[in-house]
Amino acid sequence: MIKRKHIKIIAPILAAVIIIVGIILLTAPARELSAKQKAVEAVSQMDILSIGLRPDLGALSTYNTDTQEFEGFEKDVIDEVMARLFGENMLVTYVNVNSKTKDAQIKTGELDIALGASIASDATLIAYSEPFLTDGSAFLVKQGKMTSQKALMGSKIAIVQESYVSRENEDDVSKLEEYLAEFNISAQIQVYASYPEAVDALEGGHVDAVCASELYLKLFGKRGMLILPERFLPQGYCIETRQSLTTFCAAIGDVIEEMKQDGTMEALLDIWGLSDYNALIES
Repeated sequence: MIKRKHIKIIAPILAAVIIIVGIILLTAPARELSAKQKAVEAVSQMDILSIGLRPDLGALSTYNTDTQEFEGFEKDVIDEVMARLFGENMLVTYVNVNSKTKDAQIKTGELDIALGASIASDATLIAYSEPFLTDGSAFLVKQGKMTSQKALMGSKIAIVQESYVSRENEDDVSKLEEYLAEFNISAQIQVYASYPEAVDALEGGHVDAVCASELYLKLFGKRGMLILPERFLPQGYCIETRQSLTTFCAAIGDVIEEMKQDGTMEALLDIWGLSDYNALIES
């Protein structure tokens, strides 16, 4: 049995512990915010910020040879992010990259930030922000052949190596195969080295469909082809930073969320005629 005088001693100690825990919990968000603010301040002290952009993604990101400037949704997004973080006090240079060099240059430190339909992965030495755009996967087919994915039973479907739909789980089953299994669709998957090769295979009758994100199907689809209405396997496009800028990358994520909440992101999507399939994640 605990004696009364012991209870008198323990009670104030418990009260003190509760108060301390409460203070820790209440101040945790402030400490996190402070860390992000410090990260932004540290980046602001850099002489120049190098940002990689791709010239080959259509409305998402392209390079205007007349003006010799990058244009597109991603360019507008990163410009807005930089403006909200630094105002006009940050010197930025834009670097022409492709799907391979952007990650390589982030890892070596040649780039500080990169965009280019970047999907978060377990890649080392790279930090990823929250997605600023969610794309949806779809099927590209020849016009007049089919109008729904139900008609893909027994078909041959092309995918591109290292694409999102080709990513495999621990059982070596691709995301596309998992998706097809959900709808009991039996199909033969054929892997191609590039999107043009996959679309050429469709045009030549070697496959019945190409599966990829809507972005790439619109970029490489040809006359006489159509995209089926189903959207699935959502993939979020992120902003990448060097791993050493992980906390700064989190601050970028906060700005992205702010832009979604205040309508800026939706306005930019409308300007560039792009669709966001975030509802696929929420459903």
